[in-house]
Amino acid sequence: MAFATAYYAIALFLATDSEVFTAVAAVGGALACFAAAGAAAWAARRTRSTSRRGWIAVATGLAMWATGNTSSFLWHLSGIDHYSRTTDAIYLTAIPILLFGLTSLLAAQLPAVSLRLILDGVIIAGSLFLVSWGTVLGPIAAEQQSPINWAISIAYPVTDVMMATVVLLVLSAGAPGTRTPLSLLSAGFLLTAIGDVAYALFDHLGNYSSNGLINLIWFFSYLLMLLGGVWVATDPRTEPQQVTVPPYTLLPYVPFSLAIVTTQAVYFVTGGVNAVLVVGCAALVMLVLGRQLTTVRENVTLNARLASTVAELRQREEELRHRAFHDGLTELPNRVLFHTRVEEAIAAHDDEVTVLYVDLDGFKAVNDQYGHDVGDALLIKVADRLRECLDDHLVARLGGDEFGVLLPGTTSPSVSTELAERIVSSIAGITTVEGRRVRVGASVGIAVNQTDGGVGELLRAADLAMYAAKVEGKGRYALVGSAITAAAGTSPPAARDDHARHGPSTGGAPGQAAASSAAPNETWKRAHQIETLVSVSKSTSAGIE
Repeated sequence: MAFATAYYAIALFLATDSEVFTAVAAVGGALACFAAAGAAAWAARRTRSTSRRGWIAVATGLAMWATGNTSSFLWHLSGIDHYSRTTDAIYLTAIPILLFGLTSLLAAQLPAVSLRLILDGVIIAGSLFLVSWGTVLGPIAAEQQSPINWAISIAYPVTDVMMATVVLLVLSAGAPGTRTPLSLLSAGFLLTAIGDVAYALFDHLGNYSSNGLINLIWFFSYLLMLLGGVWVATDPRTEPQQVTVPPYTLLPYVPFSLAIVTTQAVYFVTGGVNAVLVVGCAALVMLVLGRQLTTVRENVTLNARLASTVAELRQREEELRHRAFHDGLTELPNRVLFHTRVEEAIAAHDDEVTVLYVDLDGFKAVNDQYGHDVGDALLIKVADRLRECLDDHLVARLGGDEFGVLLPGTTSPSVSTELAERIVSSIAGITTVEGRRVRVGASVGIAVNQTDGGVGELLRAADLAMYAAKVEGKGRYALVGSAITAAAGTSPPAARDDHARHGPSTGGAPGQAAASSAAPNETWKRAHQIETLVSVSKSTSAGIE
């Protein structure tokens, strides 16, 4: 930057025909271009393979430009005037290499080349060509000169159009992590193109000077390229990320507008427009219309994909909600959903709700004898039996081998006991699981909501009633009011060992309380004192001994 400041000071304060300025311009331009090539090579070493070849090509092209600058200065020192062909050959040979490098940097960020991107490139190239034709190429093409000189004069603006097109495409598709360094690199190439166009124009007019402002433009273009390469080499976050849709969707319309303005300016200045500009503008209009149709098609496709994605997200949300409120093994509602449904039923039916607690008898023995796989298969079979015998009533797996049944809108003992008998009978009918002989049953606790104690009290009452059925001999049901838990004051024991809880049956009939002599712990003794314990009845199915 210090050298750039000194260079700019010389450009301002020294005469344009100064030999000192000419030397500084040539040497400074060559050094700046070599430095830019070195920065690009450095960036190539620090980036990943997908963009490394692009930076290598950029470094090679800039090195050739720097060699051209050196050749130009050496020819100037030799005093030979006719050196342009050798220097121009070096400059022009570097253009395809640089174009390959820029397109490689573009390709590193795009998974595929879309039709819209191709149309953008054609629109930009055509627009810049018309601008160049109206300002530089047209007058040069009409000029009478030798074929080689005419070709060289035309080559610079044409290659600059190609360079500017690729640069704008690189900018339009720049990923967030690489936009700044690519912007610096692209700005440098755009400045170079501007300098080339100005060179061709002034050379056509016979006013070009090797120590003028054009050299200063080229010099600063190399500095911008240098900064872009250094940025990539020193910042690990500049690794390119793939982007699907270029963010600058309006970019092609900028050169298109310039082409239209240039055509209008040529018409007002010369009083007419040649065929190249007319045909070119018509072609550009058609291309823009094609791009609009492509954009509409992409939007339709994008909306379809968005709708599909939304549908997938909703389906996934439903799946997650289902998993959150259903048991993964049996696909029955889980404890959380069961509690919610009971609470809703109490609110909706003025507390007229009955809950059944179902606990398997003999499940632990099956698990111990045959393993958890058979135990899981048994739980699935039990869940299927419950679905079959309970029709539309809500059945949930509350955990382990416990299940819950909700009867909303009823407190009728006859309805609940009939369902309980059906459950006990159905579960007792399971004799084989996975080809293994099993002996299982079910103890059912029935709790009728008789107070406004809420969900917790009702479920605890059903649990205590189920425990009472187990104590009474298993394979049966017990009916109790929900106020039992208010006096019991504690939840039933967490561990229910079938053998520890097995006691002799009292043969009780409805209206009799379960015999306290069969109770194995204090919880049941306290629960037995509650007068709301209506009955403990034997099921028609045999209990599990």
